[in-house]
Amino acid sequence: KGLKLINIVRREEVIEELKKEGAYIVLNSKADDFEEKLKEVAEKEGATVCFESIVGDMTGKILKNMPENSTVHIYGALSDLTINKLGVSEFIFQGKTVTGFWLGPYIQQVFKREGGAEAFKKTRKEVLDLLPNVLSSPIMKVFDLEKIDEALEFNDKNSSKGKTLLKLN
Repeated sequence: KGLKLINIVRREEVIEELKKEGAYIVLNSKADDFEEKLKEVAEKEGATVCFESIVGDMTGKILKNMPENSTVHIYGALSDLTINKLGVSEFIFQGKTVTGFWLGPYIQQVFKREGGAEAFKKTRKEVLDLLPNVLSSPIMKVFDLEKIDEALEFNDKNSSKGKTLLKLN
């Protein structure tokens, strides 16, 4: 769709993988200069919209380093159910906002606005076309439930490469 995304990862080894897949910008949130680089890139690119699924301290770090009048849309809570370290000045003096984003109601609004059933059919086809590659998430390994500790350790090291599953039976 021609969008330039700023991707944020937690591990250095993931950066090259994403760039090989065509990622425009990839930043490591664990790097000492992460916030400086994010601020520089967000200002340069005019990045005023963020979709964020980590929450915790990450939301505050991102919002703080985005340009004025930016919005962070929260669609998940991978690290925490609370947003930490958000400064009031970002909201009052810089016009920044944080909102929740749930896909279901958004899709309903789009379909009502853009043609109902025909819009649904078009979007469904676009999503189905993306499933085999762009939206795929390969299964890396399946563990028996009694090996949950091994599964968790494997997942920590490989979470960006795909899914780790537990077999219950």
